[in-house]
Amino acid sequence: MKRLHGIYLSMYRIIGFIFLIGLVGSIIWYGISLLFFTLNKSWAIPLVISPTQDKVLNHQAQVAGFEQNYAKQKVDLLNAQTSFDAKKKLLESSIALRSRLANTIKSEASRYAVESKNLSSSLNERRGSIKTNQQTISTLNSLSSDVQKELQAGLITKEQALGRQIQLQGLSTSIIDQKNQAIDLEHKRKELSSASNTLSGGNTNLTAFKSDLEIANLDILIAQLQTDLITIDATIHSLNSTIAESNRVLTTLKNSPFYLALRNPTNVAFLTYDNLKNAKKDAPIYSCYLHMIFCHKAGKVNAIYEAEEYARHPMFKTDIKGRFIGITFNDLEDSQDSVIFVGRKPLFF
Repeated sequence: MKRLHGIYLSMYRIIGFIFLIGLVGSIIWYGISLLFFTLNKSWAIPLVISPTQDKVLNHQAQVAGFEQNYAKQKVDLLNAQTSFDAKKKLLESSIALRSRLANTIKSEASRYAVESKNLSSSLNERRGSIKTNQQTISTLNSLSSDVQKELQAGLITKEQALGRQIQLQGLSTSIIDQKNQAIDLEHKRKELSSASNTLSGGNTNLTAFKSDLEIANLDILIAQLQTDLITIDATIHSLNSTIAESNRVLTTLKNSPFYLALRNPTNVAFLTYDNLKNAKKDAPIYSCYLHMIFCHKAGKVNAIYEAEEYARHPMFKTDIKGRFIGITFNDLEDSQDSVIFVGRKPLFF
């Protein structure tokens, strides 16, 4: 009985010793693990992003919103560019028309001035002719009584007397016509003179003044078009900058693993900022037994993402921040590891 009791006691001691060794070993291993994850800069946390995750669905809505806004900005840019081109052509044609109109007005002013001068000369000649004819009529009138006396004395016939009367009447009618023509010439001369004066900068002829109004309206149109072109050009530059920024944001959003995961589950790994230096495209990925020994190559890095992400530290269970990298695994079973290593083996075996 005592012998059996001694055997049990020895067994308890052995079990206790083994437990103590295991406990001490666990503590030592935990300490080694803590020290390892503190000092090592190549570890990463593998994750699988699936299409049904909330963050993936929210990301899809965000991308759709940016794409819609991006498309609207491009339409706005096209409309602005079309408006700019149309207004630029209208401005060029308005400037050309204004130049032509100004040259025409200047030419017309010179022509009116010459015609007015010519009419003045014709009018002076006409007035001289009228004066001469009036003197002739006065002479004929004085001779009219002599015609009657000669007719009564039988010195001339009735036909001769009638001819002289007709001649006198025709001359009177001619003088009246010449006076009317002189009045018309004077009126036309004044019109031409006032038109020339108005077209040269004066303001005495309402009809000619309409040309100045047309010039003024063209000047207003040209000034408005120039202002519109400056505004539209600023809008185009602003839209180009906005579109470039929207394109950059869209490219970033579409390069996100959350966008890639819309169609298929996507393998990524989370790295802290301290560990990113080993993350390069096509860098090897290692999976290890007990997190750090007996490692084998499990895949490679296929992308490095810019957005900041958050995760839990595998040992300390604290919140950490860093970035995702894209991972291609040779064997999908390795994607289930809690920790992988990027760029090199942690302990070189």
